[in-house]
Amino acid sequence: MKKLILLLTALAMLSGCHSDDATATLPNDYVSDIRIDEINFSPSAATATQSYATTTVLYDTNGYQRTFVLKRNSNNPVLTECITCTIRYTAATTSGTYTQQPDATKEFSLHGLYTMGDEQAAFSNGSMVTVIDLGNNKYTLNFNSVNTVATEENPIHINGTFTGTFTATSEHVN
Repeated sequence: MKKLILLLTALAMLSGCHSDDATATLPNDYVSDIRIDEINFSPSAATATQSYATTTVLYDTNGYQRTFVLKRNSNNPVLTECITCTIRYTAATTSGTYTQQPDATKEFSLHGLYTMGDEQAAFSNGSMVTVIDLGNNKYTLNFNSVNTVATEENPIHINGTFTGTFTATSEHVN
């Protein structure tokens, strides 16, 4: 009987020592060597209430659509930068190479956008992003010489890799 009481006491102590702080913080484990026009781009560090690496997935009869958002905040809103990639796939995994194309409803299609402040530049047709699903909302995004259509004379070039845990913002069933 004493062993049972000691065992129950030990279990109660172990369960009472759980730290709630670990569940309150958002993922902040990432590595980024993304370069935008040869300038380093890393998302802002997550805070207790805000993540700057998020993903949303939509399901419909045509398959899946997943959006990845990488954001770098700035005290000056005009300098806040964001890379958004929406991919469409029908397989059980998101892993694959996605190509920007006029018809964003096709499998392995990509719709990408780079914003700085209130200026937006869509990815050019033919730009490619490779996605590797590492499990548990952890992904590698490889920007394969992505160009934008900011202006014909001065496209913005994005290349490099981001690997990290994304905060899932929501999931919808259409």
